[in-house]
Amino acid sequence: MKTLKLSAAALAAATLGAQSASTDTERRVQIFGEFSRPKQVTIAQIPVGSGSAEVKDQAAAQTGIGIRFMGEIPGTSGWFYGFGGKFPTSSRLGLNQTVPGTSTTINATQVTVQYSFWEIGGAYLWELGGGFSLGAHLDARSETVDASGSLTVSSGGGSGTVSQRTSFLRPWIRLSADVAFGGSGFAPFLGADVAYAPIKASQTNVVSPVMWDDRTLKFMAPQFTASFYLGLRF
Repeated sequence: MKTLKLSAAALAAATLGAQSASTDTERRVQIFGEFSRPKQVTIAQIPVGSGSAEVKDQAAAQTGIGIRFMGEIPGTSGWFYGFGGKFPTSSRLGLNQTVPGTSTTINATQVTVQYSFWEIGGAYLWELGGGFSLGAHLDARSETVDASGSLTVSSGGGSGTVSQRTSFLRPWIRLSADVAFGGSGFAPFLGADVAYAPIKASQTNVVSPVMWDDRTLKFMAPQFTASFYLGLRF
């Protein structure tokens, strides 16, 4: 995701926040740290006898930083719109071994998987008293997955450089819980959330070691995330 998009979101948040002093609607600006992991995918299919062996790998977990702005919809109580995104994070694949039943060794440890997103959505927040609130969110995330780096196959060809990038849109369901400190006016808050993407892609059946298609990268994208956040509501 372009840094410009997040910068624009932050600028919009600051502008709307400045206007909020004259309204009765609530505004929230938060910075979050998100934990996720790309899913395991088939990175190659190696001939074994009269058939083939699927070689699977999974990139390591990622921790990223993002920013999110939420604003209460005028004329409603508890209904919010929101937008924001997460800066790119990356991790490497971990496979470096001989494929069972063959003499072929695959080393994918130099392949880096990068993930980021920007989002827009809506939410309903339940105020429970004492500064506590629970939230149910539905977000549309524009996600970007980028895989790049050298992949080595010891025999039978297939060594080369992976270079594939794709962007796509998915709905995400997110649940949040937080607590604010202080009364009316500006109040800092801390919270946590979990999110799930109900839609996922399927992989193409035939996979060349260095020729991954868009569907492979879409399938690789995380399906679950968890984050902690801190922010200011006013």
